[in-house]
Amino acid sequence: MARCQAKGGDWILLAHGPEEVRARVTEAIAPLGLAVVAAADGPAALDALRGEPPAAAILQSDLPGRSGAELCRSLRRHSLSRRIPILMIVDEDAGEGTEALRAGASDVIRTPVSPVVLAHRLSAWLQLTESRHHLLKSRQAVRGMQRLAGIATFEVDIASGALECSETIRSLFDFAPGEELSQELLLSCIPPEDRQVVRSFFHMSRESGEGFSVETPISWRDGSHRMVHWRVEVATDEKGDPEKIVGSVQDVTERTRAEEQVRYLAYHDGLTGLTNRNAFMERLREAIASARRHRRSVALLFLDLDHFKRINDSLGHSTGDRLLQQVARRLEECVRQADLVTRAVGAIGGVSRLGGDEFTVLLSEISNAEEAGRVARRLLEALGEPIVIDGNELRVGVSIGVTLFPSDGSDVDSLLRNADVAMYQAKEMGRSTVQFYSQSLSESESRRAALEGGLARGLEEGRFELHYQPQVDVVERRVLGVEALLRWRDPVLGAVSPAEFVPVAEDVGLIPRLGEWVFATACREACRWLDAGLPPLRLSVNASPRQFESEAIVDLVGQTLFDTGLPADQLVLEVTETIFTRDPDAVALLLRELKSLGVRISLDDFGTGYSSLSYLKRFPVDELKIDHSFVRDVIHDPDDATIIQAILSIGAALDLDVVAEGVETPEQCGFLRERGCRAMQGHLFSPALPADEAAAALKDGTLDRIMDAVAGRAGRDDG
Repeated sequence: MARCQAKGGDWILLAHGPEEVRARVTEAIAPLGLAVVAAADGPAALDALRGEPPAAAILQSDLPGRSGAELCRSLRRHSLSRRIPILMIVDEDAGEGTEALRAGASDVIRTPVSPVVLAHRLSAWLQLTESRHHLLKSRQAVRGMQRLAGIATFEVDIASGALECSETIRSLFDFAPGEELSQELLLSCIPPEDRQVVRSFFHMSRESGEGFSVETPISWRDGSHRMVHWRVEVATDEKGDPEKIVGSVQDVTERTRAEEQVRYLAYHDGLTGLTNRNAFMERLREAIASARRHRRSVALLFLDLDHFKRINDSLGHSTGDRLLQQVARRLEECVRQADLVTRAVGAIGGVSRLGGDEFTVLLSEISNAEEAGRVARRLLEALGEPIVIDGNELRVGVSIGVTLFPSDGSDVDSLLRNADVAMYQAKEMGRSTVQFYSQSLSESESRRAALEGGLARGLEEGRFELHYQPQVDVVERRVLGVEALLRWRDPVLGAVSPAEFVPVAEDVGLIPRLGEWVFATACREACRWLDAGLPPLRLSVNASPRQFESEAIVDLVGQTLFDTGLPADQLVLEVTETIFTRDPDAVALLLRELKSLGVRISLDDFGTGYSSLSYLKRFPVDELKIDHSFVRDVIHDPDDATIIQAILSIGAALDLDVVAEGVETPEQCGFLRERGCRAMQGHLFSPALPADEAAAALKDGTLDRIMDAVAGRAGRDDG
């Protein structure tokens, strides 16, 4: 016989008058593993029940002092013994048995009692009670989990239409307390556009016996909405015919919101709220497919902000982020207004942010290139207006490249690539302009790609070299110094002009590495010349504006002077006026730190950029260089002559040295000398020479020696 443990205590109450019966019953039920508390009469049984209730009770119906039926009712009134097995021993009289059952007895055993049969029946009742207990706990757990998960269950009788459902259904559907529930009431909570679909699903399930699963919104009494998931199956009778529709309804509102948020983040830029690169690529793909079907054109505008990096670096990333947000709003508003006029944006289109300061505008329904041009010009105008952030009036501007489907590309990659090429050309043309793609631009981009790859290889393979162009005093006919000029000869591209490769190097971030190499190489060469007995000469080295974007320039110059041993007063750093426009205070500090090392500062290309006397007063400059563009036409252009005279006057007034670049004819030299300019450089005196030839030409430091050396070199070249 199995050992049993029912809900209640670990003992059995045996209330029976005759001691002999009590003894035999106690012996028979001993294998159940439960203690037996015997009572000979009613008062003794009541006394035993004062503590923890028993796991089961065996009661004699005509127990002396209190009947078994009364004891049974007492046990049933106790919450912990309400469901325990109670076996009532009755006489053959059928009336006692009926009374016992009415009093709450689980089973009736008639005399004479067989202890073995009684023990087996008690064991069965204990196991049944334990099973019921576990089932009850399981149901409670399921109901608890359903409440937590927002799951309600229901059953619909197919024949009668009667609905049975869990209590959770009321809270899930926001039904009023006491409201009579029905299947139609459940369906009435679904919006009309979805209700008929779900009703048809229920009808098909009744007819076919197949279940279904669907998600729908439901409306609450306050007008709010929840999203629920219906899962329905069909239960059949013993013949296999549909009998009941059973189902569950789960609240999936939060999951749906989370999924929508994930989808939003996957296709939108977190900073601006615009669609991101992923969404843009899908939209462009859809626009191309639609245009191909309907024989229409698509325009892609690729936008890159002008001067954004300068603003971001000088005012901080927080200001840069807010600037991008305002740019996004302006672009959206501008495109919205353009769509009202041209209907060019259409169902597939709009503004996207690809990343950084790059944006795209997709025009999916245009008739011709002129429409794309009009939208592009609107964008230029919109972003040409200042943007005010924290009291700072910021001007960014934008360069726009435009490609058209199908003329400029037949797929996503080619259209985007060619739009990028056109945008880059717009920047080359002076920024804040629009450039339509053409095949010639593609060839230009191929050239640029070759330059980018060649520059990286050239640094690794040592294909760069420095040439040195003398600077002379034409009055004393002596050499003042040399300017180190970077040269590059690529095995595939051949000799490439610095005017072409330096901007590319700046764009791809190679200037810091190139700058280090130039400084180190030039200073080492100047030291070798000193060791070889050449007279001390000034060494002018160009510094890129990019190198003034951090304090690294000071460390670079200081470390190079220390490593090479070149006297600091021989080094001249040539800078352009563009460095003053980024962060004047920071640049002034860097220049003072460089001056503290002992080097000289030369302002190159003076007069071609942001020339201002305040710069000369504010920054520690030692020298001005007259740009070759003024020297070239000085004999024939009065404006150039006036500018040169003004620069010479400024230099004299501020006690600054002045060097004229690009002097190629005796007439230019004479003009400059007559107006007080003594220091010059240019092909009239010498081109830039390789290091060994420059050393030979500079041997005694005289102008005659240089010109003789150059004449001899020219003769060798002719021969």
